[in-house]
Amino acid sequence: MKRIIILFLSLMIGFSQKISDRFKQENSNSYRSAVEYTFDDIPDNGSYTCTLSGVHGNISIYGHPGSGVHLIIDRQVRAMDNKNAINILERNQIQVFHISDDKVVAIKRMGYRYENKIQSHFIIHLPINTNITAESRGGDINIREIRGRIELRTKGGDIELKQLSGKITANTGGGDIQVDQSDGVLNLHTSGGGINISQSNGEFDTSIYGGDMSLVQLKGNINASVIGGNINLKSIDGDTVTCNISGGDLIAQTLNASLIGQIKGGDIDLKNIRGSIDVNTSGGDIELEDIYGSATCSTSSGEIQGNNLFGAIKAFTTRGNIEVEKAYDSSLKDHSINVETSDGEITIVIPDGLPVTIDAEVMGMSSRDAITSDIPLVEKVFSNRIYGSGIIKNGVVPCSIKASNGHITIKKY
Repeated sequence: MKRIIILFLSLMIGFSQKISDRFKQENSNSYRSAVEYTFDDIPDNGSYTCTLSGVHGNISIYGHPGSGVHLIIDRQVRAMDNKNAINILERNQIQVFHISDDKVVAIKRMGYRYENKIQSHFIIHLPINTNITAESRGGDINIREIRGRIELRTKGGDIELKQLSGKITANTGGGDIQVDQSDGVLNLHTSGGGINISQSNGEFDTSIYGGDMSLVQLKGNINASVIGGNINLKSIDGDTVTCNISGGDLIAQTLNASLIGQIKGGDIDLKNIRGSIDVNTSGGDIELEDIYGSATCSTSSGEIQGNNLFGAIKAFTTRGNIEVEKAYDSSLKDHSINVETSDGEITIVIPDGLPVTIDAEVMGMSSRDAITSDIPLVEKVFSNRIYGSGIIKNGVVPCSIKASNGHITIKKY
């Protein structure tokens, strides 16, 4: 045991704040090393940065009010015997520095041989107002109650952040990112997992390759991108939400923000949106309900259904049916309607008394029953199309309805 103590003293020479080190055999093939450090003079004023570089293992960081840093490096080694365990640790040294001139507490791995034989856990207690920079070769990262600039990168592992404030950047090469009760500018990316953010305020820039995204109870603007997954938005309050999806669906409910969505190969389902929407999908259906703002939507191959659309309506599909119900709210100024399908039927419901000018046209049909309307129309029949027009009151609201190879039905309520 004396040899082991001398070994760790030689590895960590010059670090007077180390308060203890322990090494023990847990079973025939497992050994555990635990080293503790404390730095009492690290202030709680945001001037210091804690850095981790080249480490491999799980990282847990907890903020506390007041000064002082407490660090535990807990490492489990798989080895044939005591000598072999010491040899593996020698080739995977970890050094801890307190560089007062640069206001940095640095944790750095100095060797990487036999990396797969060691499981490490870094447990760090920091003043709440501390900056963090961590680059990990693999492992989970868990941070709670920190205010400052946070930059995280792990090649493979989950990232969990809670009660943080500041500019936060997090990137994992293969894991989930979970953020809860945090404020600031958040830039999050994962190449092989999901992103979940809840009960947070700020600016959100998020991207995923191969996973789903869930954003719930957020205040702020959002820019979200997903390849191979869905985006689920719920209870969002902000100015603008922008979503780009390739190979997944967009689902949004209870938004007080304008929404822009570009979807490739997925459906769009929007409910209770207070703000304008502009969404497009290249191969899916669009369903809208309770939209308090202008609604612009298009799909290359799918159907469009809308209920309680209070603002202007622009809807287009290359191949599919359109069914929309227009609602009226005097606080909105634009109530124009423009719907078109290149191959399908259209059913539109208009509030009784809304002063519209209707222009309805069906291409590819010449039968008078191609257009059915509760509003009186003047119809003109041609060899390959039928056209109908009508006016209610002074007709200040334009209503254009165009279909090809499908019927048009106009209803009042």
